[in-house]
Amino acid sequence: MDLLNNAITSFEPTAQEENETWVYYSIGKKLKKQGWKIHISSQMTDALIIFEKVSKLLLQEKCNFKVAKNSTVLAEINSPRNDTSTANKFITIYPNNCKEARHLIIKLNDLLKDYQGPQIMSDFQLGINSPIHYRYGGFQARRVFNQEKNKIIHMIEDDKGNLVEDVRGSTPYTPNWVVPLFSEEEKDYYFSNKKETIYNSKLQNYHFISILKKTNRGNVYRAVKKDTEQPVIIKQARPFVGNSNDEKWMAINELKNEKMMLQEFLDKSYTANYVDDFYLEGNYFLVQTEISGKNFFEIALRNGVSTKQKEQYIQNIVQIINELHREGYLLVDLSPTNFIYKENGQVSLIDLENISNEKAPVRRVQTPGMLNQDTDLSIANIQQDYFALGMVAIAILIGHVLPVSKGDGKLNLSSMQKVMLVIDLAVESDDLTPYQSSWIKIVLKMSESTQTSQNIPMLLEDRSESLPSTLSNHSFSYDFHKEIIEITNDLLNRTVDKHGRIAKSSEFGEFISPLSIQHGLAGYIVMINKFYHGRSEKIKNLITQVNEVNNLLAPFEYENSLLFGRSGYLWSLITTFETSTDPDYLFFCEQIVQNLMEQYKNEKCVDFALGKAGILLSLMKYSSVIEDVQVDLFIKENIEEIFNSFSTISVNNLMEYAFAHGKAGLAYVLNCYSRIYKDDIYDDAINSFSDFIADVIRKQLLTGFDKLKSLDYSWCEGFSGLILYLCLVKQEKYQLLLIKAQNELFKQHLNMGTSYCHGLASLLQTIAYTENKELYNKIVIILLTRSYRDSNDYLVFQSECPSQSVFDFGTGTFGIYWTILKEKFLFSLDRKSKR
Repeated sequence: MDLLNNAITSFEPTAQEENETWVYYSIGKKLKKQGWKIHISSQMTDALIIFEKVSKLLLQEKCNFKVAKNSTVLAEINSPRNDTSTANKFITIYPNNCKEARHLIIKLNDLLKDYQGPQIMSDFQLGINSPIHYRYGGFQARRVFNQEKNKIIHMIEDDKGNLVEDVRGSTPYTPNWVVPLFSEEEKDYYFSNKKETIYNSKLQNYHFISILKKTNRGNVYRAVKKDTEQPVIIKQARPFVGNSNDEKWMAINELKNEKMMLQEFLDKSYTANYVDDFYLEGNYFLVQTEISGKNFFEIALRNGVSTKQKEQYIQNIVQIINELHREGYLLVDLSPTNFIYKENGQVSLIDLENISNEKAPVRRVQTPGMLNQDTDLSIANIQQDYFALGMVAIAILIGHVLPVSKGDGKLNLSSMQKVMLVIDLAVESDDLTPYQSSWIKIVLKMSESTQTSQNIPMLLEDRSESLPSTLSNHSFSYDFHKEIIEITNDLLNRTVDKHGRIAKSSEFGEFISPLSIQHGLAGYIVMINKFYHGRSEKIKNLITQVNEVNNLLAPFEYENSLLFGRSGYLWSLITTFETSTDPDYLFFCEQIVQNLMEQYKNEKCVDFALGKAGILLSLMKYSSVIEDVQVDLFIKENIEEIFNSFSTISVNNLMEYAFAHGKAGLAYVLNCYSRIYKDDIYDDAINSFSDFIADVIRKQLLTGFDKLKSLDYSWCEGFSGLILYLCLVKQEKYQLLLIKAQNELFKQHLNMGTSYCHGLASLLQTIAYTENKELYNKIVIILLTRSYRDSNDYLVFQSECPSQSVFDFGTGTFGIYWTILKEKFLFSLDRKSKR
């Protein structure tokens, strides 16, 4: 029973809202845009009593706050490996003003004086190990997308009303126009804020060079010992950081275990040597010798590492594991990042904090991609070491960790079977040799044996043995149509939240309009309308709710665009009107069309995804169904601007002739215009460009697709988009070239994500045109290895982040289902009988 969750749900103020992480309590005045916020951290064992004390005070003071919704969420927040801005933030309090913030902090300091908590690095802490922290920042989400950094930036207003970044770094920060909440004298008086000086500590013995790694647990530093000039690594463990319910295994315990292992392995040539350890302000520091060489990410990115050298790395890792197993140790948390790789093929073992000599130690770390998720992961055993070794070998040979998900009982597809299928397809794609594949399978099969001790065979031994492929034994008996109906039925019955959403999206998805086809309602409507007929009233009710909320929201970036705004929303409503003929949908469409035409001249972008080309395409969709002279005239008056942009774009790189933001998307819109209005004015330019794209693909086939970036394979920025363009415009002419390009591009599937916009589903979309059946089956197999059952027992797929899934059409589960079910391009356009 989760006592913390029970306490949270039974606390009933005047208003309450929750999502998957937080429960919000609105018991005070309307939330301000920004100000001094208070954060409370807590050890797992103290969370219940701290919540009860703090919530009682805040109810009395009528102050808004949010809290981690249950113990599971708090464990994630408190994880030593949490590297997000949520780390250690159990309760967030939103005072109405500076005076109230000071008043609450002083009261909380007295209320929680007997409790200690982990430090929140972005905040001012009231004293050493105090659970109370504060910082100046945003209360309400105001964000912009920084194209140079390619990430969402949180914003606040400065004293002149300008939006500036809400800095959330690893040290406390107060904007220069904000008066500090407490003076240094007040901090000393109220909070006993004096800290131990480093001049009295052993840190003075070292010259720090750089920070190698930042985590919630503590930093890892490269340094030099001053008296001997010896290069060392210094690891830090912060006090009270950990998500253990019994406090017996916190960050400090973990690092002390590494010290013990270093001392026990003093005679080993493949580990660092212990140098020193000490405390400062409750932080524990472990000093060890630095091992020269490359880390996993460095060798993964290097093209010069030969297959022979990679096999030598694996050979030496096997020798290390065999030796440690014979001596009674389990590695417990084995991954490719646990090694330093040297030019001569030797490896050194690092990060020993989870190695254990117990027979069945508690597993406290679950490194993604290194565990068979169908097994009991609460206890560590030798079989899990074998499985992890197999996955480490794959990662070294192909350059990254396999993103395989847990097994699916309904589909009778285990996690082990998924790994075997990926291995066999990797052999077909020349990423693994048949012998490497067989050896990895042998090691993985050892993880299913009941034997408690086995000697792992060496990779470079007998190469004659080759195990058969599992691909021929794999048959498709999946009812994907049934699966998607279950999901869409659920969405139809959900409640719209205050952000206009019925399901979570990615961070970027929640930054743009909830109406969008890429990350919001329009994508859901497309799927519901396509696969769940006869629910027009429910769809209309959902649309009405979202429209009501959306009218109250501030403007969004790209809010008129095809992928992120009203144009995509219009597209989804037109498709719904086509199947239902309900005049209400026509009314919705007419309103959007009018808004798009009125605001068109203000659009700065011209491209397909974000700009005028995509808007005109959505108006063409409307015009193909509804007789509207005004809209036809508007399209004809503005199409020339698209052609002018198409004609003047200089093509210097792949993205500039890609579909979403380049010439291919513009050419497609011009081609749709020619077919809808039976006007051949742009045909010569389109034909010439299509020949050019075909040549680009031919040249890439000669040089190969293996040295490209992940997005270079995608629909939006890469070759899947160029293949799709030719499928849409000149498929018959280029059919053989398209099939060849599809097959070669698939060989890079291990370097591709899953999604419709950025991953394998974008390649799968092109097969709806070429009918490349053999390749269709292979792609579906790979997508299934990256699928799993969520908490509602729905079959979902990994999204942009392999550990998460969203329903979004563009970057989530819906777009993948669309292509698996062999639907044509979402924005296909044909002339139809008008109404």
